Amino acid sequence: MWWLASREVASGFAKSGILKCLAHYVFDSSRRLGRSFFRAGSLWGVTGPPTLARADEAQQVELKYGWKTGEKHYFKVTIQSDRGDYWVNHTGTPSFTVTSADADGMKLTFVGSVSESKKAKPGKRIFFRPSFPRSGLSGVGISSRGQTMSINRFGEVISSKGSSQLPYLLGNLSQLLLEPLSKDGKTNWSVGEDISIGTSNSRFPRPSFLGRHDGTSYKARQDTIYTVEKSDGKFVVIKKTFALKSLVTEGGKPMFEITGKGVYVFDHVNGSPVSLKYEQTVFTRKGGNTTEIPVAVTIRVLDEAERAKIAATAEAARKKAAAPISGDELTELVADLKSDQ
Repeated sequence: MWWLASREVASGFAKSGILKCLAHYVFDSSRRLGRSFFRAGSLWGVTGPPTLARADEAQQVELKYGWKTGEKHYFKVTIQSDRGDYWVNHTGTPSFTVTSADADGMKLTFVGSVSESKKAKPGKRIFFRPSFPRSGLSGVGISSRGQTMSINRFGEVISSKGSSQLPYLLGNLSQLLLEPLSKDGKTNWSVGEDISIGTSNSRFPRPSFLGRHDGTSYKARQDTIYTVEKSDGKFVVIKKTFALKSLVTEGGKPMFEITGKGVYVFDHVNGSPVSLKYEQTVFTRKGGNTTEIPVAVTIRVLDEAERAKIAATAEAARKKAAAPISGDELTELVADLKSDQ
């Protein structure tokens, strides 16, 4: 059974069972239509965390995204879910290119995806079938996906084209670091909305805007609370607490529930996300059985050496693709074709 969460043109979905639970959430990029909510936390990078003052000791600062035209921003993303005897990891290095920017906001081109791997826990011997690229509906891919989007200076997505959906109700990869900031410069703010959760028996989850889904719809509520915990002249550390609960209950508890907390680090001088570390648990309750999946999300901005390595690899691939095929390569190619006949 697939769980779907949607609002008109925004939907998400999750597959639940007694021993397994795989959840996917698809959001329209517009913050008014739906927002990825697993996007908070901190990873301090290779040099360790900066020394920061507590929020009550620091002056209030106005937080805004300050990316400029022509800039490129690269991030390292790691998502790990605990499946009992083994872990499932999704990793990637997505990037944003700022195509234009003004006082109101910016237009971005996003490229990125995550690849999946599995690892048995110590003392466990498990045979894993090879992982293959999945369809866009499955929420996980290994090839790059492109999106174009416009956001305002407070991180609200104004428009978006394309999708980069992730598993475990994480929403779009492109929005994993684009948290909404307080427009009033407050140290505490919240975002909440009512959503709809439904069921579908299709093999792959299908958001409602991609086609009709069968099943019953359930109302749910999601709320996110942000609190500035520490700040200095450059970095601001923001605590994030998230909760989603379906109104329908099973044994006195929500049939579908997500709880999470983490820390988000923002560079308010350059107006850019620095890092994210977030942990959450997805609960599904059905027929007296409860399934839990702990998920940890870690993201950090890449340093200059890592960005240079990615750029060099991309340039080498471009040159290889543009170079004419050599005689030896042509001979090898012909031999391969003949061997397949």
